[in-house]
Amino acid sequence: MTEDSIEIMKELREARLGWIADELAESIALGKQTTKEFREAGAKKATRASTIESFTPDEEMSLIVETLAQYFVLIPAAWKSAGTHFAQKETFAKVEIKEQPGIYAQLPIVGESFSAKLGIFQEGEGPFHDFDVAYLNESLPALRRVLSALWPDGAEDFEKHYPEPESITQ
Repeated sequence: MTEDSIEIMKELREARLGWIADELAESIALGKQTTKEFREAGAKKATRASTIESFTPDEEMSLIVETLAQYFVLIPAAWKSAGTHFAQKETFAKVEIKEQPGIYAQLPIVGESFSAKLGIFQEGEGPFHDFDVAYLNESLPALRRVLSALWPDGAEDFEKHYPEPESITQ
């Protein structure tokens, strides 16, 4: 693991994001699977087989930047999109499930049916997390600048992979 990678993981731990640092450390330690050709002594032709190799420093940094971009750039955008398209009262309605012979025969069901409420949210919150304006207008652009500077193929290439959101409302 490179010194830069170790420093980034140290910063993540100090920011109480140790679980991301753990994920990165494990991914880097596992290496990458590749296919190589090798020739056994006395064999007339080479054989292809898979092997595990360590990441190059650039590949290691790409893995780190991609992981951080997934968590802090793409997930907020996905939540915003999901909230816009799906966070309507009727999306998370009561669903009645009728008892059917066979599949539900072993379940301890009282009465003829039971209901479940479907949704993605924590108790006391709405179905979709709203990232506040300060995160979207201040933290996210600063994070994007840092990640694009760390991206081994340059800021322009980073923007191709992680384009700016269309618009941020205030």
